[in-house]
Order: sequence, then C-alpha cells, then structure tokens
Amino acid sequence: MSPLPEPRAALARLARRSAARLARRASDTSGVPFLLVGGAVRDALLGLPSGDLDLAVPRAGAGAFAAALARLAGTRVAQIGRAPRRILHVPLRRSSVDVWETDGDPAADLLRRDFTVNALALAFPGARLVGPAGALDDLAGRRLRLPRAGVLLEDPLRVVRAARFLARLPGFRLDPGMRPELAAAARDLEAVAPERRLAELDAILAAGPARAARALRRLEAWGGLAALLPGTDAAERRRGLAALGAVRRDAPSALLRAVLLSGAPPDRAAAALDALRASRNDRRLAAALAALPAPPARPDTTEAIRVLRRAAPFSREAIAFVEATGGRNGRALARLSDAVLTAPGALARLLHPRRPLAVHEVATILGAAGAELGRALERLDDALATGAVRGAGPARAFLSEGSPPRPPRGRRERLPV
Repeated sequence: MSPLPEPRAALARLARRSAARLARRASDTSGVPFLLVGGAVRDALLGLPSGDLDLAVPRAGAGAFAAALARLAGTRVAQIGRAPRRILHVPLRRSSVDVWETDGDPAADLLRRDFTVNALALAFPGARLVGPAGALDDLAGRRLRLPRAGVLLEDPLRVVRAARFLARLPGFRLDPGMRPELAAAARDLEAVAPERRLAELDAILAAGPARAARALRRLEAWGGLAALLPGTDAAERRRGLAALGAVRRDAPSALLRAVLLSGAPPDRAAAALDALRASRNDRRLAAALAALPAPPARPDTTEAIRVLRRAAPFSREAIAFVEATGGRNGRALARLSDAVLTAPGALARLLHPRRPLAVHEVATILGAAGAELGRALERLDDALATGAVRGAGPARAFLSEGSPPRPPRGRRERLPV
C-alpha cells in the first residue's frame, strides 16, 4: 500500500485546476461561498487522477454562483432535476462542474454523504479542509466508514456504490461496524427506481470487466446483485459473472450488460433489461447477442462470417460476446471473426454482398414473393458472403436446390471480393 501524498501539496494542486480557479473567480464575483466536495478531494489526497468537480453551494446563492461560473466559462447553465435535489450543470471546455444546492450550513451537509472519505471538502474562500471527524484517518487507513448511522438505509443504492468504490480504490476495505446496516440496505435495493439501479450498474461496468466482476461478486455476497439483474437466479448470475470476467477487450456498458445476463435464458435476460428500463437500442443489442447459437466445436471462417451477419448491426459487439461466453470454441470463433474483418471494408461486403441475380429473377426462379422472397434473398446473401456461391450460374442452382453447398474444409476460405 503506497503512502498518501502530502495533504497540503495535494490540495494545492487540486485548487490550481482550471475548473477550481474558475469556481473561485465565480465565488468572488457572486459573493457566494462554496465547498469543493467528494471524489475530487478524496482522489487528490490519494494521489489518484480525478474527473469533473462537484461543488456544494447554499441554495439561496446557487443560481447566481452557477450563472457567474457559466459566464466565465463562456457556456450556459443546464438544470438537472428539481428542487430540493436540483443540480446546476456547467459545462467547461474540457470538463464540467456540477453545482449542488444545500440548505443551511454546507459543511453540515457533508454528513448526508455516503462515506467519510467522500465527505471531505475544500471550503472557499480560504481553501480550508473540512469533513467528518476521523475522515482523514479513514482515508489513510483505506477504510470505508459511514459518517453517521442510517446513511445506507436512507438510500440503499449506496450499497452498490460501496462495491464500486472497493473495486476502484486500491487497498480499501469496509469498516466492520457498517456490515449490519449494509446487509439491511441491500435487502431494500429492489425498491430503488429502476433508472437509478441501471445507472449504478453501468457505473460499475465502466470500471472495466475485471474490476466490475470483482465489485459485482462482492455485491452478490451482500445480497444486492439480484436487484441489479431482476428476475435472475443465483446460478444464472454466477454464470454471467464468470463470462464478464472473461471479457478481454474494451467494451461499452450495454455490451457488458449483455454478457452479464448471458447466464440467463434470453427471455429472462430481456425481462431484466425491461425491468431496468434500458434503452430500446440496448435491448436490441442484448436480444441479437442472446440469439446467437453456441459456437461449434471446430469453428471455421464460414461460421465466423455467419455470426457477423446474424448479429448485424451489432457484428463487432458479437465478437467480444462470443469470446467471453463461448469458452474455448468462442475464443477460436472470435479470432476467426477478427481475421475476417482485417481487410478494409470487409464487414460492409459481408453484410451487403453483390448479388449476381436481380431480385425479380430470384422471384421468378422460386415463384416467391413477400416474406418468402425476403427469406430466400437472405439465404442467397449468406451463401454469397461465405463464398459457398460465386456467380450467376451457381446462384441459380443454389436457389433451385434450396440448400447451400459448404466450402471445402481443411483450408482457409477466400472471402468474396
């Protein structure tokens, strides 16, 4: 465990950040004091990089402060939510600032935060460090401790944040005294709004597959993961966690969610995303990936092409999915799929192969129309993409026979140009 940086120097560096300097100028202009709170202070004291700034400002002056900050930044204030939980969001050139409205003494508001290490703040004017008693000792000891009893029960979603912080912050552990309240709050997670549960799940997944898997395993042990994957059972969640830990490449949260739900049957996975109110596109992605067949024991390039076509428009996501969920066969199929896509424009040619026959000729050969004709064209495109059919004559024979020949095995199939 590395020692903490010298606090005075770390906080001075934080105060010199461009966003902090603008906030100080806005405070001088508006006459409104503020607290720089939360993760930015914690990470500065830990010597970790930090992101956007959160500021706590007395409610009576929050609007004037945010307006002054926006004028200095050359941007506009965006209001998020409604009072009494309104946030005034001010975008900057390379970051942003969220202004949180507080009632009464802003320092007293720190006791409403989730953990003592997240309740440390720099008070301006003056750049004074303030926070709950023992917070600096908790930071030095890498300990998550509640600032007061009842914090987790007031918002059970903080249980999920505890798992995320333990996965993200090196060497941190739980204060043993918070375990009974944590267990009780985990049982209440299902009562939290679905959109908030989804946002916290995605925040965990954004840490990367390995860290996310560790955090979610811890959450499962606390009894809270079922609320983030509603309708799944323990065995399904266990399989999903194993698949998530096997993801080897960068992936967006929507794809990692699909991997995490891969241990459940497709209908149950779809129901979980519906319950969490995931976006329509995210549900389409998960459904397309869940519908992929299990990788064969000896995958070849033809199988790789079929996976890419079947998963469209999520072909590239399908590679990461089969790699993580398909075991050894899936990893082999993913390697073949990656190789297929090395040629420039390969995916476009595979998804939209050049047909040697006009649509009306296909219709005449088959005497088909409507949906039946569409299915025939899809079969023809599949055969053209895999190289099983080349040219007009073989295409007519293929349509007449109704089943595609397979390219010979034992060598790598040449992709159609």
